[in-house]
Amino acid sequence: MKRELSQEELVERWTLAPNELLLLMNKSGPGRLGFAAMLKFFQADGRFPTGKSEVPVEAIGYLVQQTKTVQSMWADYDWQGRAIKYHRAEIRLLFDFREATTDDSESVMTWLRAHVLTQERDPERITEAALLRFRDLKLEPPTVERLDRLIRSTLRAFEEDFCKGVSEQLSSSTAAALDRLLELPSPESTSVPLHDLRAAMGS
Repeated sequence: MKRELSQEELVERWTLAPNELLLLMNKSGPGRLGFAAMLKFFQADGRFPTGKSEVPVEAIGYLVQQTKTVQSMWADYDWQGRAIKYHRAEIRLLFDFREATTDDSESVMTWLRAHVLTQERDPERITEAALLRFRDLKLEPPTVERLDRLIRSTLRAFEEDFCKGVSEQLSSSTAAALDRLLELPSPESTSVPLHDLRAAMGS
């Protein structure tokens, strides 16, 4: 369940400044409210919402008061039409952002490997770090789905490289001893020595 926003949070994050209200002068109806919501969301997060439900209901109500529109216009805002594309482009230009290219995304993944993955394994925190990096570089990040694929691929490659690096540092005798822990002692056995060793440690 989403937490309700306090009045202080609404004022701090969702108040339209005088210069931002000027940007609404040539907009009306759902486009006026939609642009305001996209603008304030992007200003705070450095990305656009993935859907209308990501913008808190309280925030829309607060923006309705400022834009002199009505709440139902948020539902009428066309999420796939030309207007929202123009709005996104205008907002990017306003904040001096651009859409991330494939090379940009790969560069952020390289940064993650060097500065985050050496200490962090939690997917949510890794994603947060990636989004902050995109924002610092003034890049609109790729879609949630693409970013998730990039991070999973990067994390998998990092773990494979780490294991390979550790393996290459083992002596041949140590590597052979580890291999024996993964071999069945006899055809009748149902567990390898490593399982027995782990069970004994946990008892």
